[in-house]
Amino acid sequence: MALLGVGATVQFRERRSNGRDKPAEPEQRNTNWTRAIAKSLLAIVLAGAASIGVGVAFAVAMPMPATDKMVIGGIMVPVLWGAGMAWTLADSKLLRATAILFAICVAGYGIAFLPSLLS
Repeated sequence: MALLGVGATVQFRERRSNGRDKPAEPEQRNTNWTRAIAKSLLAIVLAGAASIGVGVAFAVAMPMPATDKMVIGGIMVPVLWGAGMAWTLADSKLLRATAILFAICVAGYGIAFLPSLLS
């Protein structure tokens, strides 16, 4: 019944064919090697450091049994690293990505190691 309801309300529209909605093909874009290298290093190194910081902060600060904290923190690191890399490579502003990843990195390592340094 639901499929019939959806099928009865389908609207077919004509495609727009103006060229400005299409993205440039890769061979038509100008290549900026220094920006590409900086973006790759930012995605790999800083996203990795931030994800490790968040994973360690989770393993240190959460009120759970030690084994659970280590396992969940360890599983979080590659997931967060991949998400950070994907976001960094998709973002067009390098300075914004750098600032946010650096802030996450400082917050993660601060939560993880600052209480032990102060006590």
